[in-house]
Amino acid sequence: MSDRALKVIVKVLGGLVVLWGIAFLIGRGGSDAGSQEGSGAMAAFFDDISAGDIRAMVLSGPSLDEPVRLERLQTDWSVNGHPADSGFVARFLSELEGAEVGDIFSTNSANHSRMGVSADSAVVVVIEAAGSTDTLFLGSPGPGFGAVFARIPGEDEVRLVSGDLRSPARRTLDQWRSKRILALDTASIQSIEVERDGESFELVRSDAGWSVDGESADSATVALLLGELRSLQASSFAEDQTVFEGDPDRTVLIRGSDGAPIATVRLWNPPEGATGNLSARTEGQVSEAGAGYSVASWRADRLTPERSRILPPPDDETGSG
Repeated sequence: MSDRALKVIVKVLGGLVVLWGIAFLIGRGGSDAGSQEGSGAMAAFFDDISAGDIRAMVLSGPSLDEPVRLERLQTDWSVNGHPADSGFVARFLSELEGAEVGDIFSTNSANHSRMGVSADSAVVVVIEAAGSTDTLFLGSPGPGFGAVFARIPGEDEVRLVSGDLRSPARRTLDQWRSKRILALDTASIQSIEVERDGESFELVRSDAGWSVDGESADSATVALLLGELRSLQASSFAEDQTVFEGDPDRTVLIRGSDGAPIATVRLWNPPEGATGNLSARTEGQVSEAGAGYSVASWRADRLTPERSRILPPPDDETGSG
C-alpha cells in the first residue's frame, strides 16, 4: 500500500472518530461535564436531606391518581390522614439519605420528556423540612441497576441518581397506608365474645386458663385467635363500601379486665356464591376506626372460630378394650 493511500485511510478514520464523538455528545445533550460528579443543585438537594429533620413528603405526578402526602406525627407517620406503613416510610427515608448523585447525562431540555423528567411526566417529590421545602423530579429508569434520571425544577441538567427511589415514589395512597387492623395487648383481655352466622359463644379468662361455658377451651384454637388480636393484618382495603350496609355475618367483641369493651371487629362474608376475602370494619382501640378492610378468609376463621372448634375434642371412648 502506498504512503498516499495510507494517509487517506488515516484521515477517513480520524474523521469518523470525530463524527462519532460529536454524535455521542449530542446524544448526551451536548454535555462535556460527565466527570462533574456530585456537583450542582442536585447534589445540594441530597446533601440537605436528613431523615430526622423531614416533616413531610409529597408525591405527585401522572402515575398517581392523587397526590400522596406523608406527614410525620409525634411517634409515627400518616398518609393523607390515614395511618401510614411505617416500614415503607423508613425504607424510603433511608434510600433518600443514601442516594448517590452520578454524572450529568444531559443538559438539553429537549431530552426531558424522553427521560421522563419534564414537569408533565416526572414523579414530583417535595421534601418539607424545618424551614425549607425542596423539590425533585424523578424520571425513567436509567442505565444500570437502581439508577433513575432526575432533575431539579428550573435546571436543564439531568443526572443519574442511584438508589431505590422510583418505585416507592410511584406508590399509590392505598399502597402507603398501613394494613394493620389491630395490635392489642392480649394480656389485658378478660373475655372475647364471638358471633358467627347466628351462633355465638364467650371465651373467658381465669387463673386456670380460657373457658367457654365452664369448659376448658382448646388451647391451640385460642392461641390462633389471640395471635390475630395481637396483629391482625388486612390484605387490602375494601373497594365496595355498600357491603357494610347490611348486618355483619361475624362479630368479635373484646373486653378488658374491668368488663369495658376494648375493641370490636365486624366481618361481612363475600357475596352469595362467591369465595375469597371477607370485608371488615373496627372500632375501639384499633388502628383506624371506621376504615373498610379486606381480610383473608383464613385470618377471619382464626379470629372467629366455630364453637365446635373452640371446645376441645371429646375423649376417645372407642378403644381401650
